[in-house]
Amino acid sequence: MSLQKVKILSLVLIRQSDKLLLGYKKRGFGASKYNGFGGKQEENETILECAQRELFEESGLTCTDLKEVGNLLFDFDDTQTQLRVTVFSGHTIFGNLVETDEMKPQWFDINALPYDQMWQDDVLWYPYYLKQK
Repeated sequence: MSLQKVKILSLVLIRQSDKLLLGYKKRGFGASKYNGFGGKQEENETILECAQRELFEESGLTCTDLKEVGNLLFDFDDTQTQLRVTVFSGHTIFGNLVETDEMKPQWFDINALPYDQMWQDDVLWYPYYLKQK
């Protein structure tokens, strides 16, 4: 397979103790799934700036301690697209959690994540993230 398009994206996971903040995607790519917050990197912004912007746009929150915790690659044969996702994690948040046109945020116990309503691959890598590996 030869990829014609590469998209650079961020993914933000906010964890506080035994709770994880996910958003229910209401429209667009990934609609009807729970996921972290994030999206496409814009021109002239770093991937960290992208993560911070997307978190605020999708949840109303800012996070002062985002750290890069991993990288994910997804190849979509049908569209000849590769998604390169930088995963960030943080726990110190400010602002008011809000539902937006795109996302409905919800806290989950880390032992009761809605994997049946998430991307199929999440069940493979979230446990490593939650164990901080």
